[in-house]
Amino acid sequence: MVSGETMTRIKLPAQELERLKVGLVYIFGSQTLGIQTPLSDIDIGIVFFDRKILDDFRMRRKTYTELYDVFADIFPTTLEKELDLVFLQQTPLDFQYDGIVKGKILDQRDPKFRVDYEEQILVSI
Repeated sequence: MVSGETMTRIKLPAQELERLKVGLVYIFGSQTLGIQTPLSDIDIGIVFFDRKILDDFRMRRKTYTELYDVFADIFPTTLEKELDLVFLQQTPLDFQYDGIVKGKILDQRDPKFRVDYEEQILVSI
Protein backbone atom coordinates (compact mmCIF):
# COMPACT_ATOMS: atom_id res chain seq x y z
CA MET A 1 0.00 0.00 0.00
CA VAL A 2 1.16 3.50 -0.70
CA SER A 3 0.95 5.21 2.67
CA GLY A 4 0.22 8.86 3.27
CA GLU A 5 3.81 9.32 4.38
CA THR A 6 5.09 7.73 1.18
CA MET A 7 2.82 9.95 -0.91
CA THR A 8 4.19 13.10 0.68
CA ARG A 9 7.69 11.95 -0.29
CA ILE A 10 6.77 11.32 -3.92
CA LYS A 11 8.15 14.17 -5.97
CA LEU A 12 6.55 14.53 -9.35
CA PRO A 13 8.39 16.49 -12.04
CA ALA A 14 6.48 19.79 -11.99
CA GLN A 15 7.91 21.13 -15.24
CA GLU A 16 7.00 17.97 -17.12
CA LEU A 17 3.46 17.96 -15.74
CA GLU A 18 3.03 21.62 -16.64
CA ARG A 19 4.36 21.03 -20.16
CA LEU A 20 1.84 18.21 -20.62
CA LYS A 21 -0.97 20.40 -19.21
CA VAL A 22 -1.69 18.04 -16.30
CA GLY A 23 -3.87 19.70 -13.68
CA LEU A 24 -4.32 16.86 -11.18
CA VAL A 25 -2.77 13.50 -10.41
CA TYR A 26 -4.54 10.95 -8.21
CA ILE A 27 -3.49 7.54 -7.01
CA PHE A 28 -6.46 5.27 -6.43
CA GLY A 29 -7.58 1.67 -6.30
CA SER A 30 -6.16 -1.07 -4.14
CA GLN A 31 -3.03 0.95 -3.30
CA THR A 32 -5.05 3.54 -1.37
CA LEU A 33 -7.74 1.20 -0.04
CA GLY A 34 -5.31 -1.16 1.67
CA ILE A 35 -6.55 -4.20 -0.27
CA GLN A 36 -3.62 -4.65 -2.61
CA THR A 37 -1.99 -7.97 -3.27
CA PRO A 38 1.46 -8.67 -4.71
CA LEU A 39 -0.23 -8.68 -8.14
CA SER A 40 -2.09 -5.39 -7.70
CA ASP A 41 -1.33 -2.69 -10.21
CA ILE A 42 -0.70 0.96 -9.44
CA ASP A 43 -3.60 3.10 -10.63
CA ILE A 44 -2.80 6.70 -11.52
CA GLY A 45 -5.57 9.10 -12.55
CA ILE A 46 -4.72 12.12 -14.66
CA VAL A 47 -6.89 15.21 -15.14
CA PHE A 48 -5.87 17.72 -17.79
CA PHE A 49 -6.33 21.47 -17.68
CA ASP A 50 -7.37 21.34 -21.30
CA ARG A 51 -9.57 18.43 -22.42
CA LYS A 52 -8.65 19.10 -26.05
CA ILE A 53 -5.62 16.87 -25.56
CA LEU A 54 -8.06 13.98 -25.28
CA ASP A 55 -9.83 14.80 -28.55
CA ASP A 56 -6.87 14.11 -30.82
CA PHE A 57 -5.83 10.44 -30.91
CA ARG A 58 -2.20 11.11 -31.83
CA MET A 59 -1.80 13.78 -29.17
CA ARG A 60 -3.49 11.57 -26.58
CA ARG A 61 -1.25 8.60 -27.42
CA LYS A 62 1.90 10.75 -27.36
CA THR A 63 0.89 12.32 -24.05
CA TYR A 64 0.08 8.90 -22.58
CA THR A 65 3.51 7.57 -23.57
CA GLU A 66 5.30 10.57 -22.09
CA LEU A 67 3.32 10.38 -18.85
CA TYR A 68 3.85 6.63 -18.63
CA ASP A 69 7.60 7.17 -18.82
CA VAL A 70 7.41 9.82 -16.07
CA PHE A 71 5.41 7.59 -13.72
CA ALA A 72 7.35 4.41 -14.53
CA ASP A 73 10.44 6.16 -13.16
CA ILE A 74 8.57 6.89 -9.93
CA PHE A 75 6.69 3.58 -9.63
CA PRO A 76 8.93 0.92 -11.21
CA THR A 77 6.93 -1.88 -12.78
CA THR A 78 7.58 -5.60 -12.69
CA LEU A 79 5.95 -8.60 -14.31
CA GLU A 80 3.70 -8.79 -11.25
CA LYS A 81 3.06 -5.09 -10.68
CA GLU A 82 1.91 -2.95 -13.57
CA LEU A 83 1.33 0.76 -13.88
CA ASP A 84 -2.15 1.74 -15.04
CA LEU A 85 -2.54 5.35 -16.21
CA VAL A 86 -6.11 6.55 -16.60
CA PHE A 87 -7.19 9.82 -18.17
CA LEU A 88 -10.07 10.39 -15.76
CA GLN A 89 -11.92 12.83 -18.00
CA GLN A 90 -12.45 9.95 -20.44
CA THR A 91 -14.06 7.68 -17.87
CA PRO A 92 -17.67 7.45 -16.66
CA LEU A 93 -18.71 9.83 -13.88
CA ASP A 94 -18.97 7.04 -11.30
CA PHE A 95 -15.37 6.03 -12.01
CA GLN A 96 -14.21 9.64 -11.63
CA TYR A 97 -16.23 9.92 -8.43
CA ASP A 98 -14.54 6.84 -6.95
CA GLY A 99 -11.15 8.22 -7.98
CA ILE A 100 -11.62 11.52 -6.18
CA VAL A 101 -13.44 10.13 -3.13
CA LYS A 102 -11.38 6.99 -2.51
CA GLY A 103 -8.14 8.11 -4.10
CA LYS A 104 -5.43 10.44 -2.90
CA ILE A 105 -3.97 13.49 -4.58
CA LEU A 106 -0.36 13.10 -5.66
CA ASP A 107 -0.15 16.48 -7.36
CA GLN A 108 -2.27 19.52 -8.08
CA ARG A 109 -1.07 22.36 -10.24
CA ASP A 110 -3.83 24.75 -9.15
CA PRO A 111 -6.02 24.31 -6.04
CA LYS A 112 -8.93 26.16 -7.67
CA PHE A 113 -8.82 23.81 -10.66
CA ARG A 114 -9.00 20.85 -8.26
CA VAL A 115 -11.98 22.29 -6.40
CA ASP A 116 -13.78 23.07 -9.66
CA TYR A 117 -13.12 19.60 -11.12
CA GLU A 118 -14.14 17.73 -7.97
CA GLU A 119 -17.23 19.89 -7.51
CA GLN A 120 -18.26 19.25 -11.12
CA ILE A 121 -18.04 15.49 -10.56
CA LEU A 122 -19.76 15.53 -7.19
CA VAL A 123 -22.77 17.52 -8.40
CA SER A 124 -23.07 15.37 -11.54
CA ILE A 125 -23.47 12.09 -9.67
